[in-house]
Amino acid sequence: MKRCSLRPSYLDSRKENLILQKQNVTVSAKRAKRRDSARSAREKHVKQKQEKAVEKVIKDDEKRIGSHSVSVLQGKRKICYVSGQKTDLQKHHIFHGEGRREVSDRHGFWVYLQAKYHSAALGGLHAYPNSGLDLQLKRLCQREYEKVYGAEAFFEIFHEDFIPFKEEEAVKMQKEMWSVIWFINVCRGFKDKNNIFTTDEYWANDDR
Repeated sequence: MKRCSLRPSYLDSRKENLILQKQNVTVSAKRAKRRDSARSAREKHVKQKQEKAVEKVIKDDEKRIGSHSVSVLQGKRKICYVSGQKTDLQKHHIFHGEGRREVSDRHGFWVYLQAKYHSAALGGLHAYPNSGLDLQLKRLCQREYEKVYGAEAFFEIFHEDFIPFKEEEAVKMQKEMWSVIWFINVCRGFKDKNNIFTTDEYWANDDR
């Protein structure tokens, strides 16, 4: 009579369990490795973004001709830019609006103005944005900055050009104007003083 033994099947079952446990451990290790890799990639990406941000700040700081304490147009003088008075002064950030106020402060694009020239409630420049005194200050600041770093550097900051045409273009336009005026008057013969072609007539032409 043969003896029946359960030991072999028990060993096989235990062996299978050990294999499954080993596989689970391997899978868990792989998952943990993927998680660590993803976390490392995220941290590297964040670090790169931070480094780029720092580089941009350094780059911006290198291209400054003023600061929060030194105005591009006034230096350190604490007087009204319009009247020269020392009373009722308010700090006007020349390029204002979302995000621009901080840029103006960092680059020195600001001036002191008396409240009557500054406040919108008193009819100051904030009541008439992008016109009059507000526009003139923007153009003056742009010209001062472009003297040092050029037009492209200014455009990189604000993505806008406040000057209708540059000095070279203005000289070219002026030469063209006087050439046209001279030619037309030569054709007319300068005989009739009442019929002389003038600058007013030149700019009144709708084609220009």
